[in-house]
Amino acid sequence: MYYFKISYFLKLLICINFYISSVIYIYDKYMLLIKNIFKKNSTNFYKDEADKKKALRKGKKYFQLCEDDILKNYQYFSKNEEPLISVVIPVYNAEFKIKRAIRSIQNQNTSNLEIILIDDFSKDKTIDIIRDLQINDGRIILLENKENRGIFYTRCIGTLNAKGKYIFPLDNDDLFFDESILDSISNEAIKGDFDIVEFMYSEYYKFNKPPNKLISTEFGNHSHNLILNQPELSLFPRKKNNSFGVYDCFLWAKCINSTLYKNCINQIGYNLYSKFILRGEDFIMSFVLFRFARSFKFFAKYGIFRFKSRVTATFQSSREMYLLSRIIYLNVIIKFTDKNYKDKMYVVYFSNEFLPIINKEYNTLNRENKQYLKIVLRKLIKNRYIKDSYKKTFVSLCNNISFQKY
Repeated sequence: MYYFKISYFLKLLICINFYISSVIYIYDKYMLLIKNIFKKNSTNFYKDEADKKKALRKGKKYFQLCEDDILKNYQYFSKNEEPLISVVIPVYNAEFKIKRAIRSIQNQNTSNLEIILIDDFSKDKTIDIIRDLQINDGRIILLENKENRGIFYTRCIGTLNAKGKYIFPLDNDDLFFDESILDSISNEAIKGDFDIVEFMYSEYYKFNKPPNKLISTEFGNHSHNLILNQPELSLFPRKKNNSFGVYDCFLWAKCINSTLYKNCINQIGYNLYSKFILRGEDFIMSFVLFRFARSFKFFAKYGIFRFKSRVTATFQSSREMYLLSRIIYLNVIIKFTDKNYKDKMYVVYFSNEFLPIINKEYNTLNRENKQYLKIVLRKLIKNRYIKDSYKKTFVSLCNNISFQKY
């Protein structure tokens, strides 16, 4: 009997050891596969710093070409009923900058594109400028909001009306970096059948002058953009001082499969994207895009001059609009994160970060937005990963909103 027990115990140890070894082996092979996938799906366009300096010189010349209102490619100005590329630009009071942005598209060395401009009820001469450009270029499509609806709605409407296979989002004060961007990036997407191809941008601070040097993009760990929002693909990435590693949450400098983009807009739903916000819409849309994307490539090539200013409409937006964008973002995270523990921790992180802000400032919201906040708070109260102490605060906020007289 004693011998039988020892034998049984040894067999059990051997089985456990075999099981652990198998798990470690599979995990190592899996991680190697993931690393190879992202290594394969990441291309550095520049060999060294000399290449970057050469690219900057070329980019500055292209910037100046567009600044000086010079056109090179009149032969391309013919409308294609089935364009490969749709450049989508939300526009608002942009009379001094929109022409230059359009020139940076018109001077691309590809003709197979359309330029969709959605005017968000501008009060200046923006529409007149666009209509003048339309006369000579049939690829320019102008959509007009009947009232000021905000950038989230405006960009979504432009995308839903796009006919191209690939969407290139662009802001009305940004420019493409050189004449080969749309062609080279879309070719990368076609060649690898990628849902999203991300490239680099360079920031400029003086409106009529490009930067004198290329700076590292604000969020540099691009290779993790897919696994950041789909943690089931690999280990959840981390970044110092940012528990959940927001690597690149913006829509600029991306080539996005049109079918994916439109599907994501419909998944978010009209009730959400129709809300008026000027700030944080990139966060919301990028999060959903990367949740549904099945393939991704980072192409280390500078593709956009991005104007960085603290006096834009985004940063002049009201505190209520800022809070509303955070509430929408939290609602979207709750809606699209339900697969595993690490996903749920994403909700916990942002709700914890959000709590002290909304607890102090929820009275800046109007009646409709308070009711929307109440819906989101109820979802957080039901989330089993949220701390009980936080849930009590959320319940208290709900009660305060309920008893307020309007």
